Amino acid sequence: MIAIYRGFGPPFILQDNIYDNGKVANGEIPANAILETHGFGMFQGTGGWPPEVQNAMTWAVGPILQHDWVIPNPNGPMTAALLQQYIGGLTPVLWLDVGGFPASQSPTNPPPAYRMDQGHAKVIVGYDDNGSVGSTSDDLCLINDPWPEYNDLGILPANCTPGPLGSWDPYWQPLNDINLTDIADIYLVDTFAPIPEFPTMFIPVLGLVMIAVAAFRRRLR
Repeated sequence: MIAIYRGFGPPFILQDNIYDNGKVANGEIPANAILETHGFGMFQGTGGWPPEVQNAMTWAVGPILQHDWVIPNPNGPMTAALLQQYIGGLTPVLWLDVGGFPASQSPTNPPPAYRMDQGHAKVIVGYDDNGSVGSTSDDLCLINDPWPEYNDLGILPANCTPGPLGSWDPYWQPLNDINLTDIADIYLVDTFAPIPEFPTMFIPVLGLVMIAVAAFRRRLR
């Protein structure tokens, strides 16, 4: 989704190519144009596993910054102020929500013992402070989520509301539910220069501006 938003053409926007050039564990041979482990999923660099998601994003869009609670990390954790700054500069944020499974995810797959190490990747593309500048208690984030059931089956994420035009693709999620204090989650952003005029704009407008990300998104499931 981010590669498409940044305007990269083939092969960068093809999910299979991104996977093949980022995945290195469990028998995958990187960059051989064959998906030996298709559907296995990618690791995010914790628990001694390789940073496959980071590798894939770097391959697809270039150098990235990582925000997490691991110390030392010069970038530090993601905060509401940072998130507003990124969205204000038209920089989408890849959210690796460890343990944050889709609403319709099977209760038994993956097994509970493995859930602490697994999760779901989403892209934060918009921000709305609901007119309460200085308070984040009612803030909302616009989420691009490649899980199909929200629109296809009406199985909806908790506490979320439809995005622009009444669609669940993307949808609005309360910032409190995103929970920036979750020490397991990781946030990745590209290093393209922000668009100078946008960070000074009134924050509620930003969610609408960032619809460009959703409008040009291709389904990569």
